[in-house]
Amino acid sequence: MQRLDNRTPLGFYFRLLSKKYAGVLTLRLADLEIDRYYFYLLIIYQNDRMTQQELADYLKIDKAFAMKIVNYLSEHGLLERRQNPSDKRKHLLAVTPEGEKLLPLIEKEMHNLNREAMAGLNQDQIAAFYTVLQKMWCNMYNMPEEELELYFKLYK
Repeated sequence: MQRLDNRTPLGFYFRLLSKKYAGVLTLRLADLEIDRYYFYLLIIYQNDRMTQQELADYLKIDKAFAMKIVNYLSEHGLLERRQNPSDKRKHLLAVTPEGEKLLPLIEKEMHNLNREAMAGLNQDQIAAFYTVLQKMWCNMYNMPEEELELYFKLYK
């Protein structure tokens, strides 16, 4: 494993960590009917009745990628689109009962993986980590940016 230093861009480390996290989580959840988008299913469930556009805005992704996520989860019977009663042009996203069955497993594995990733850190260090992460997010939130799509593809 390479030694981390402050000359390397933060984004490089975040990308490596994200890729590793996604790969470990995917392996641990390999018995589920889906092989990706676990976090998105959880987000939709936690934000009951959000629209596809609200999902895209929340995740800071474009509408096309949000549609890809929604289509994948819908095709696997975990998500459904329901017409918004207050605006017939929009659809609300709802996790199906089949999708709800997967949520405890997904949450458990995410919790376990988070705990393992933080192994060796005391509670003060963990709190400091989240404080720093929040501050970095706040510092960068309104910076102008190019729209990019980052995704990890499962190789079988």
